[in-house]
Amino acid sequence: MLAVGVGDISALTRHGWERDPRQQQRWKAPSGALLDLLPAPREVQDLKDLAHILNEYPPIRDDRLYSDEVFERNLDTSQAQAFVLGRELGEVCAEPDRQIVTTFLAMTDEEPHFSRFVNQSPWRHDEEQLKRRLAALRDGFAPPT
Repeated sequence: MLAVGVGDISALTRHGWERDPRQQQRWKAPSGALLDLLPAPREVQDLKDLAHILNEYPPIRDDRLYSDEVFERNLDTSQAQAFVLGRELGEVCAEPDRQIVTTFLAMTDEEPHFSRFVNQSPWRHDEEQLKRRLAALRDGFAPPT
């Protein structure tokens, strides 16, 4: 069984895959192989995208990672990246949207949301690292004191 994005399923038909009329999830490849496919919810792709951004942005050479504000918090590089991302989000987020983002960030610390995020992230084997990054992201998003 394989989970695929909904857009990927429509691409399958263009490439010669055929859906079994008796079993919705079963597809026949052009080679004749049978495979059970389940559509992955959009939430899964969103979490993967967020994990990628949290892991890669801003680049290590960004001077903001080495600011006094980062050093005062004693953040390692990965936490500094998350903190700076949070600061940047806070700067561009309009007030009506701020509450939505705050609620979303709070949810990343709760079950089942945290487990879903872990499963879609490069930190599947280091949940504590992800928790530290998310805490730094939330801290960065909070208005400066």
